[in-house]
Amino acid sequence: MAILPMVGYTILALVVISCAVIALRMQNLVIAAAALGIGSAALAMLFFFMNAPYAGGFELSVGAGLVSVLFLVAISVATTQRPEGAPPQEAARSVTAAAPQNGREECDVHEA
Repeated sequence: MAILPMVGYTILALVVISCAVIALRMQNLVIAAAALGIGSAALAMLFFFMNAPYAGGFELSVGAGLVSVLFLVAISVATTQRPEGAPPQEAARSVTAAAPQNGREECDVHEA
């Protein structure tokens, strides 16, 4: 067994693991999604090197391509643009749910 392919497999496996750890530890969601895409592309390369071209092609197209793009679109849709210094809506109101006393649930909203 040649030493060069083992080094390549090891490097790709380390890239996959490190990208997964980076994606878990990042506070910035865009960087986390990019790390997942890079790790998925490295995993696809690992599949190709192990003579599994269908698994590698599927991982590259779905894992690195489609899922990463969907994550980025979801992040951009979920983040809201608000003026500088404006408090977020969740901090401005506190919602408390009272226990049902007469068979109906009540919900009180208190402005902060």
